[in-house]
Amino acid sequence: RLIIYFSSSDGEQYVWTPDWKRGTMQLFIEAYRLEELIRNQSLQTQQREKPVGRLVEDEKEEQNLAEWDILALQAGKALENKVSLPRIEEAASKLFEFNLTLHPNSKITDRKSQEIYDWIMTLGEQPYNRIKKLVLVKKFVAAMAPPRHPLRRLVYSGNVNLQEGYML
Repeated sequence: RLIIYFSSSDGEQYVWTPDWKRGTMQLFIEAYRLEELIRNQSLQTQQREKPVGRLVEDEKEEQNLAEWDILALQAGKALENKVSLPRIEEAASKLFEFNLTLHPNSKITDRKSQEIYDWIMTLGEQPYNRIKKLVLVKKFVAAMAPPRHPLRRLVYSGNVNLQEGYML
């Protein structure tokens, strides 16, 4: 049985269980098909020349930064009215061992949201492994989120995704 939990930004929780025949079985079949496709692509990538392999790595890095962009935008938007600039700077200085890099984004109009965005994007660019980055972003957001805010329950879910209705 597959159970999916959703939470809205106002804290309401929802549970959804798809019908096996129409929902879960189709999900299983598609997941199996994708695993085969990924496995085949992986074998093909290993057989390619090194310069082509580097192109694949560059593409993965671009995709990774795009995921961090989504996380940074949503975390900034969720916290912009709940945190002060000094608190953002304090959280960053306690957690991060790197300097802030500015990432101007025309979609962001609030200074606090931009500051959160800049720190998360800078973290995403660091040469840390994915798990360390996710642990740091979880601590960073939790240090700023008020008690009981959904972002305090940040959970890594396989890609850059936060449960509780927020992306990571």
